[in-house]
Amino acid sequence: MFIGITGPRFVGKHTVAKWLISKHKFTLVSLRDGSHIVKDEDGIFETPKKLLEYVTKNWRRNFVTCNVETKEILELYRKRPFFFLLAMDGPVLTRYKRYRLL
Repeated sequence: MFIGITGPRFVGKHTVAKWLISKHKFTLVSLRDGSHIVKDEDGIFETPKKLLEYVTKNWRRNFVTCNVETKEILELYRKRPFFFLLAMDGPVLTRYKRYRLL
């Protein structure tokens, strides 16, 4: 299974991903942030297409990503029958309080 988590900032996407990883043995996969140079780190991919190729080759394993940020990425991922999109939202005041904790 491949779960993509989407939603506004500070809604708890990474908290849900961590729960899936710790309780259900999912593996986190993500896109490389252009501001950081990381070499050969497992689970980090240059493009959504490369990420999807990896997940497709390993389709029997469970993966989760929080990098479903555009319609184009969603359209790419949703072609796979084992993809599930989890859209999250939360109260603005709660999200603001989380932001202030940074």
